[in-house]
Amino acid sequence: MRRLVFVLLALACALPLRAQTAAPDATNPDTLVLRAYQALLDSTAFAFRYSAYFQDSNGQSEKAISGQGLAMAPPPEGLFHLRITPDEAPEDVIALDPRGLQWRFTRANRIYIDSTAQGLLNTEYVFFVMHPFSGLWLYQLHQQNPGAVYAGLDAVGTRPCHRVNLTVDVPGQQNSFSICYDAELALPTELGVLNSQGAGGKLQLTDVARTALPDTSAFSLPLPEGWTYANLDGSDRPPPLNLGTAAPDFSLVDGDGQPARLADLRGKVVLLDFWGTWCGPCVADLPKMQALQDAHPDLVVLGLASYEDDATDPAAFAREHGATYRIANADTTVLNAYNVRAVPMYYVIGRDGTILFGAIHDDEEDAGGRLETFLRSYFAR
Repeated sequence: MRRLVFVLLALACALPLRAQTAAPDATNPDTLVLRAYQALLDSTAFAFRYSAYFQDSNGQSEKAISGQGLAMAPPPEGLFHLRITPDEAPEDVIALDPRGLQWRFTRANRIYIDSTAQGLLNTEYVFFVMHPFSGLWLYQLHQQNPGAVYAGLDAVGTRPCHRVNLTVDVPGQQNSFSICYDAELALPTELGVLNSQGAGGKLQLTDVARTALPDTSAFSLPLPEGWTYANLDGSDRPPPLNLGTAAPDFSLVDGDGQPARLADLRGKVVLLDFWGTWCGPCVADLPKMQALQDAHPDLVVLGLASYEDDATDPAAFAREHGATYRIANADTTVLNAYNVRAVPMYYVIGRDGTILFGAIHDDEEDAGGRLETFLRSYFAR
């Protein structure tokens, strides 16, 4: 679904705005979307709560998020400002202003930056890219798809809203959008999309209230002492260590309180899985890592939990998800030594202590599949 949104955004942003000729009818879809943007230009800001969920093609929930937000596009420039504070990690604020996107990642003492809001496209916050709070995407979607249909008065919670449905065809699939514009505030308080395979999701806004324009500093994230900036797209992220080089040694303590030293594993083939309890793809990998351990008796899997907080027990978490291999907390020294800036990240270390394989999930979608193929080929020799 998120790849679908990216395709639609690219198409919409490549097209010029058309002159607006819609009649001033409150049930006209074009009028409703114009009123939404006008509301943002009326010298006011909007505070709100949000909730969103995503589902796969089987209708099963993949992810649910919630939190608080603040948005404005003050005249005369009408430049978009957005601040998102997630319930799941209130310290990891996302801020958008005319300079671009900033995302605080407290676990790693970094602020990720992107010159556009498109950095949200591959995240659970993708719906905010579609909302008037962050740009012209919704206006352009209406303009380039004149078949939008007014579906009548509906409600989000207790607030009435005008529902508009439209269908967009892109190569290989059809996508159905449903937007509900608050009858009083004019803003979309519900925005959903489903593709022809049944995958998609929905964003809802509640407790929406006009508020006085805040200072623009509310939409900027200062860099704390000792923190660093990093590009959200990973373009400045170091690659895995070179194959054939010696794997940096380390000495940690595993979840059972026992030493976890790489030097003690010399003579064995070792899979280092850098992961996190807070990372969705990492958690999904736990049974896969266990399956690799089970499939290859000569393989030692060591899960190195990364960027965890002190209140989390990664070993217990892994056990709850079916992983029986050893888990240890990777400290900053180990993370830096192995160029870990994103997880999951995998290394295979040979019996002589040299690196045989390295891959980062964020850099290649099938990194896990390539790891599995490598191990199958290696142990078949």
